[in-house]
Amino acid sequence: MARGLHFDDTLGVILVGGMLTAVLFGITSLQIYLYYVRSKRDPRLLRGVIGVLWVMDGLHVILIIHTLYYYMVDNYLSPLALISPTWSFKVDLMVTHVTLFSVRGIFARRVWILSRGNWLLTSSVMVFAILVIIAGYGMAIRTFFMRTYADFHEVSWLIYTGLALEVATDLWIASWLCVLLNRSRSGFKKTDTMISTLMVYTINTGALTFVCAVGCFISYITMPTNFVFIGFYMLIPKLYLNALLATLNARDGLQEKVNSQPFIALSDISNLSGSGQQQSVTLPEKDGFHHQLSVNIETVTDVKSEPVEVLDIGHYPRPNHAFMSSYAV
Repeated sequence: MARGLHFDDTLGVILVGGMLTAVLFGITSLQIYLYYVRSKRDPRLLRGVIGVLWVMDGLHVILIIHTLYYYMVDNYLSPLALISPTWSFKVDLMVTHVTLFSVRGIFARRVWILSRGNWLLTSSVMVFAILVIIAGYGMAIRTFFMRTYADFHEVSWLIYTGLALEVATDLWIASWLCVLLNRSRSGFKKTDTMISTLMVYTINTGALTFVCAVGCFISYITMPTNFVFIGFYMLIPKLYLNALLATLNARDGLQEKVNSQPFIALSDISNLSGSGQQQSVTLPEKDGFHHQLSVNIETVTDVKSEPVEVLDIGHYPRPNHAFMSSYAV
């Protein structure tokens, strides 16, 4: 009889999900190491929060391993064991939502900085995050009173609501980060190039979490009687934390590109007339972030050519733009 049993959409799904979470935890650990090596100037609070998130990410993996061990070793060839959720699965729901809420809080901080203190917009992000954790904890608490997975139908409305909020929150945060970054364009080529790069990072890192959340939502709607949605759900906190760490670790590379080249393009400077003369002009203009630009323009005339402009940018402070500081929190 045991040979006729099929566990593809139950044990098989959570096994694959568990293996992927272990792989992602390895990537997270590497990114954590890189973060602490490169981010010594970050606030202690941020460094502490990142450390706590890594510990919780490790706890997430341990709880999943316990669930797999219970079903596949302790209750090997005992199909009836599959109908009951383990205590580790129930606790893991709580750990997952604490991780998601913390990461979204950091993203909300970025929205606050990029929007220059827009309370309404930042509050909307936090309201979404709070609604998600309330729905998640409501479901997690209810599972402690459930004896079988079949009892999930009693709180199906809560599961639908929570998953829908997950999708909406991811879309809301990623969309506004892109909008705010786009509004931060100053008209200077190098600055705008960096903003475009940050927008690509935001879209790419948010796409995986969004797709995973959508997959979890759709699989529960279409297949509520198997574990496919659980397999998707296992990956969400790992993808979220890796998305955060990826943007934090990318700051140094972006900053080096910015510091290595001037922010002012030749096309931004009016042509100066004259022959064989040197002029020094101070432009009383400010960029999109209210930084005064002091530029010396030397006009050199060659006998056989048109006047050529050579830019000699004098003392100019290290860039400290809102879109870069937002990634330092």
